[in-house]
Amino acid sequence: MPAMPKLLVKLALLAAAVAVIMVLKKNDFFDAGCLDDFAAPLFKIIDVLKYLLEALELLEKIFKTVNNNSEGGNAQWYQKVFRVRGAFFVFSNRVRKLSREYGVSRKKLSRRWHGLPSRSTRPPTRRLLSLDQEKALILWIEYLDNIGAPPTNQQIEESANYLLGKDFSGPGEAPRAGKNWVHDFIKRLPKQYVRIVQKPQEKERTVAEHYGEVERWFIDLELAIQQYKIRPQNLWNFDETGFIVGQGKDEAVVTAYPKTSKRVSSLSSRESITVIEGINAEGKIIPPLLIPKGKVHLEEWYRHIKDDDWLVAPASNGFITDEIAFEWLQHFDHFSRPGAFPDWRLLLMDNHTTHLTIQFVQYCEIWHIRLFRFPPHSTHFLQPLDGVPFQQYKHVHGRVVNKIARLGGFDFDKNDFFEELRDIRIKTFTTRTIRHGWRERGIWPLNPRLILDMMLQPEEAFEALVAEGDALKIYGEADDTIPSSPTTKSISPPSTAVKLRRYVNKIEKSIDGIKDILDEVSPGLSRRIKVVNQGSLTLAELGDLHRESFAKVRDIATRKNQKTTKRQVKASGALYVKDANRLIKRRHDGDLLKIYKSHVVGVPQPMEEVASTEPQNSGFFFDTQGDR
Repeated sequence: MPAMPKLLVKLALLAAAVAVIMVLKKNDFFDAGCLDDFAAPLFKIIDVLKYLLEALELLEKIFKTVNNNSEGGNAQWYQKVFRVRGAFFVFSNRVRKLSREYGVSRKKLSRRWHGLPSRSTRPPTRRLLSLDQEKALILWIEYLDNIGAPPTNQQIEESANYLLGKDFSGPGEAPRAGKNWVHDFIKRLPKQYVRIVQKPQEKERTVAEHYGEVERWFIDLELAIQQYKIRPQNLWNFDETGFIVGQGKDEAVVTAYPKTSKRVSSLSSRESITVIEGINAEGKIIPPLLIPKGKVHLEEWYRHIKDDDWLVAPASNGFITDEIAFEWLQHFDHFSRPGAFPDWRLLLMDNHTTHLTIQFVQYCEIWHIRLFRFPPHSTHFLQPLDGVPFQQYKHVHGRVVNKIARLGGFDFDKNDFFEELRDIRIKTFTTRTIRHGWRERGIWPLNPRLILDMMLQPEEAFEALVAEGDALKIYGEADDTIPSSPTTKSISPPSTAVKLRRYVNKIEKSIDGIKDILDEVSPGLSRRIKVVNQGSLTLAELGDLHRESFAKVRDIATRKNQKTTKRQVKASGALYVKDANRLIKRRHDGDLLKIYKSHVVGVPQPMEEVASTEPQNSGFFFDTQGDR
């Protein structure tokens, strides 16, 4: 019979004997003192057998592992087994003795002996980032803070998602930080880090309310919707908004130096660009019209504007004119015309003079566009675009400028604005944001009391309510997916944190097997090796964060260092991007043709061969002239 079943039988017999003795003791069959003298050794034997059983289970696992990797048993392996068994008994006796001496739980003492920390000092098992990743993130925050560019919540979240994404190799999508993760992480930061708001100065707008006029306007709006049978896809609002290129925005950052980090450097070129946008109550948006400051179209602009259906119309002062407004109206008609053309469209607009020219109004009547103006001085609390959409538009633009400033202080010029505007619009004009803009103005669904009740409040209260309604809310915003780092195997030293972590795990497994030998050579050596490993992982994660930041800086620098051109596009007025690119290509092809012709001038051309009428030396002659 193998050793393991024999021990189990002995243990069962001893347990049965003890049970019988306890029953006899309960019935006073034996003298109590005599019974205690008899039972005490049995309990000790059972205790020893229990630990022996645990040891043999461990040895059985070792035996199976070694037996699978060897051709057969050998004397050397059995000697190793007996040494392990002897060491186990020595260790068990020592732990039991110490636990009795100091009144400590034997299991707790055994766990501490093997280096397992207490539950109170162990890191949480459900934490999103590993310990070394969090250390790297804190060091990255400290670095940005020390150079005067404290990070925002969004930057911290993006960096955490990057760390999670580069280590992820499983199926599906990599885990990402939740909406509350940043706030919980900030609470775990050292006490010197606080959250403040960096505030660039803003211009304030005055509030003018005219209750009776606004009430009448809502009545007329309801009548117009009923008369022209307006559906949400045919209810439109358009307006222009100006951008000071490179002007930053308020943004909260995490810093240990709140007194010295209240401002972020401005990259503003003080050049303004006007953008005209149009949205409908269904949540759709048409391509924009851009009005850069200038008199001619430059080819350089169209290297950075990628969308063919965007319209560009330069103006000497960068603002809308009568001609540009009419160009936009035709642009709007093309992209908003319903499938059933006779359906009317209701276009809400402000009272700017460029929207009231004869040409503008006549075109609208011909193509079934009903113009509907807002009351004077009321667009800031009635116009859907002036609410959340344009607030978020400016906010996202400011965040992009701040992000580039923190990466290295590059000048944010007109070309950068054109390059980034596409992503800014995608993040700004989501369906939910656009619909919220209509709803909070009480226009769709029609709810005049929402605005009228606000206007009945005292002036200060009404201003506060309008400001609260315009408060920026981010809807449906998604972070850029950050590609994960490669995980291919290599015989070279680990070059990424992922590879380094694999090496560290292998090293720590090896250390656990020879921990006693290492500690005999140098006390605490295994612990110091683990500390070095953890430090290496932290530095590797920090290096990945810096590498990712440097990659962004390199991309911006590459774009900045590209040779620019001041060539003009031979066109006037508004121009679609696709038409501008076609003209640029035509000019480029013409230049190539000129270069080709200049290189082939003077090269002798092959002459046409003419049939000879003279006899040849070959002795054959064909008369091609014939008889005359």
